Parts: sequence; C-alpha cells; structure tokens
Amino acid sequence: MTTALVLIVISLAGAGLLLLTRRDGGFPAARSQGAEDALLRQLLSMTLGNRAAIERAVAARQRQFPRATRAELLRMVLDEYRRDHARN
Repeated sequence: MTTALVLIVISLAGAGLLLLTRRDGGFPAARSQGAEDALLRQLLSMTLGNRAAIERAVAARQRQFPRATRAELLRMVLDEYRRDHARN
C-alpha cells in the first residue's frame, strides 16, 4: 500500500514538472497573447505600421505550418524580416 502511494505521488510530481516545463508554460492562452502582442508591436515598428504586409506574411507561413500558433507564426515572420533586412 505504501509503495502504491509513493508511486502515485512520484507520478503526480512528474506530471506537474512536465506541465511547468512545457515550451509555452502553464497557461498557454495568457502567455501566447502577451507574446503575440509583443511580436506584433515589433513587426509594426519594423514595417512602419504595414499591418497588411504582416498579415500576408503570417498567412503564407500558416499555409506552410498549419499547426503553428499565431505567436509562432509571428516569430517566424519577425525572424525572416530581420534576416532579409540584415543583408542590406
């Protein structure tokens, strides 16, 4: 009986640790929204407020990566924009 309880406690602790160390954290909706806002602000400042260009780039990336979150897509667009403009 004691062994079973110890195994249950260890399993729950492991599951809790996995949830805390997930890539997007424990509360993905809240963190994702904050990340989206920050990425969008960066992109808007870099593109001089051209939201249409950002949305086109996000749509293109979404066709390539349909399971990616919007924050991940915005990160890809931002990285691509930085990479393309670093050459100039």
